Amino acid sequence: MADKDNQQERVVELRVEEDRTRLLVCVVVLLLLVFAILFVAACAYVLADTTGNIALLLIVIVAITAVWFISKRMGRMLGKLAANVGVCDFGASELTIYEKADVTKAVVVPYGQIKGYSIVRQGSSLRLLLWGKWVTHPAGYEYVGITRPFMKDTLDDLEGQIEECMARHHVKKHKQ
Repeated sequence: MADKDNQQERVVELRVEEDRTRLLVCVVVLLLLVFAILFVAACAYVLADTTGNIALLLIVIVAITAVWFISKRMGRMLGKLAANVGVCDFGASELTIYEKADVTKAVVVPYGQIKGYSIVRQGSSLRLLLWGKWVTHPAGYEYVGITRPFMKDTLDDLEGQIEECMARHHVKKHKQ
C-alpha cells in the first residue's frame, strides 16, 4: 500500500521545461564575456606594470571579481542544461520547484500549503508567484520564473495548463 502512495506522489501532471536554447545561448554569451573581461584584466595588468599606474590594478581586481560572479552564474546555467532539469513539476499531490540543477534540493510543496497563486505575463516569460506559510522570502511569496524567449508561442498554452492544474487541486488565485 505504501508503494502505491509513493507512486501516486511521483505522478507528474504537468512538467514545465526550461528553454534549453536560452540556456545554451546564455552559457555561450557568458563564456565570451568572461574571456573579454580576462583580456581587459590582462591588458590593464600589463599597462599597470609598464606605467606604474595603481588605478589600473584596481581595474584588474574588479575584473577578476566580475569573472568570479559571471562564472558562478554560468556554472548554474550549465548545470541545469547538462542535468536536463526543468523549472517545476505539478504532481498529483505536490508542486516541485527546481531552483538548482540538483533535483534533491528541489522545493517540494503540497498543494494544501499553497494559499494562493498569481501568473504574470511579461514579454517572453511567465512569472508564477506562490503564497503560503512555507515561503521564507521577505516579499511574502515564492517566485518561479519561466523564461522562454525561443519558445514564446508555448506561453499562452502553458499559462492555461498551469491554471487548470491549480484549479484541479483547489488552489485559488491570489487577489492583489
